[in-house]
Amino acid sequence: MPKKKRTLASALAEIDTRLDANELLTEQDRETIRAKAREHVHNKRKKLVEEQALAAAIEEEERRFALVEDYEMIEINLAPYAAMITLDGTMYFHGMEYEVPYSVARTLDDVMARTWEHQNEIQGQRRKGDMAWESTRKRRYERGGVKLQPGMENSQLDNINTRTLARV
Repeated sequence: MPKKKRTLASALAEIDTRLDANELLTEQDRETIRAKAREHVHNKRKKLVEEQALAAAIEEEERRFALVEDYEMIEINLAPYAAMITLDGTMYFHGMEYEVPYSVARTLDDVMARTWEHQNEIQGQRRKGDMAWESTRKRRYERGGVKLQPGMENSQLDNINTRTLARV
């Protein structure tokens, strides 16, 4: 006997009937299940919020027992080529303010200053350290610093007695 061909509409109607015809669950059972689902979601969200609050409280307690170090606000101000500073796996973005321990603030200040020094250097300006070194060298020359004489070519600098050298 050949099988009767079903239409798409009859197949969809049968699926709807099977889904709605679950005789094991009454409407009251379904409402109880929905209530359990709401309670489950509520408990899950509450647990997440409690975990976040616990993490914040733990961090606060650790701050109390850590080395006494003041916290301060610092604004990250970097040269145009730098977008952020990564320090111990923490990213500090340009233009943002952060509350950090004093030691971290000093490190961030140093890194920010070095980005600006580098920016000035790539724009053709001289570094402060270069200017200080040149002025020291110039002062030594003007005072008549140590001048090597013939026969002192292989002498180590530590072995030269600068007090007895003749000034040329």
